[in-house]
Amino acid sequence: MYPSYLLTLSLALFGAADATAVPKGKYYDFTSSFGLVPKAYTCHGTAVPYSVVPAANIGASVSVGVSAGVDAGVSAGAGVSAGAGVGAGVNAGVSAGAGVSAGAGVSAGVNAGVGVNAGVSAGAGAGVGVSAGVGVNAGVGVGLSLREELAGESALDKRTSSKTKYYPKVSFTVSKVEKVDDKHFKITFGCKTQYNPSSLLSYVDKSKVDVSCVSLDSSYMKSVKIHGDKAAFNFDNPFDFESSVVVLPSQHDGYHCLPDNFGVEYDVKDEKCGWTDIFEKKFTLTVDKSSFKKSKRTSKLSGSGVDKYKTNSLTLSNYCWKEPTC
Repeated sequence: MYPSYLLTLSLALFGAADATAVPKGKYYDFTSSFGLVPKAYTCHGTAVPYSVVPAANIGASVSVGVSAGVDAGVSAGAGVSAGAGVGAGVNAGVSAGAGVSAGAGVSAGVNAGVGVNAGVSAGAGAGVGVSAGVGVNAGVGVGLSLREELAGESALDKRTSSKTKYYPKVSFTVSKVEKVDDKHFKITFGCKTQYNPSSLLSYVDKSKVDVSCVSLDSSYMKSVKIHGDKAAFNFDNPFDFESSVVVLPSQHDGYHCLPDNFGVEYDVKDEKCGWTDIFEKKFTLTVDKSSFKKSKRTSKLSGSGVDKYKTNSLTLSNYCWKEPTC
């Protein structure tokens, strides 16, 4: 038997910290502590996965992108899909040397940005010949550094008040759902900022960023802190992660969907970083509820508005699923 002081010394030198260290990585299953066993949906004895679809794709009344007659010329790429082609009735006669990005398409009747060329770097914004003399500015901010784009320091942003704060744009997806009992589903989702997550993380102290998944509405978890102080897990990067949680889904149009107030909450407590020069310190990104309105609509999601890295919208894409058809 070794003396107790030797055991204490060895733990201090070789493993005491590791014994209580919070696990890290890119993915964590926060349902694991409940011992839940997903129940596969079977068709004729064969397990069939649930098909997850964006709520905006459910029903013919959903309006996606830019409708005819809408002014799409606010920022580069607004409502213009790469490879979409040119719609009916649009003058497709592009002049030689017009430096428009390959495949940029314009819907019929869309005002594609008359005169939106101020402050564009040389060679950045030649336009497609839509309705004689009207141009699509497809190169706003070319040549600006990422830091300038993130901070909104381009010529087109000079008119914006320095006191205006934004939220980082994120790509939110639900990749998998599994039924765990008669009412609840385990969902696996991903959240990644559109600005390079590694670069964004360099602006803050990771240990001072708290992330929570809120309004899960389930009997197992109402909300859960998924990163930060006293969390059961810490992601390598809280701006690029995947996680699994249990939700009690809402019901819409014959589909199971994310709870109506499901959200991802960020709380950045680093007072010495440049984060607060651009972004709000605390905010909750919540799933889009307008997807289930009966009338036509165009939703303002976290992927729209302001520019490609920051937004003034707190709305995430919603996702739904239903039992597979055998």
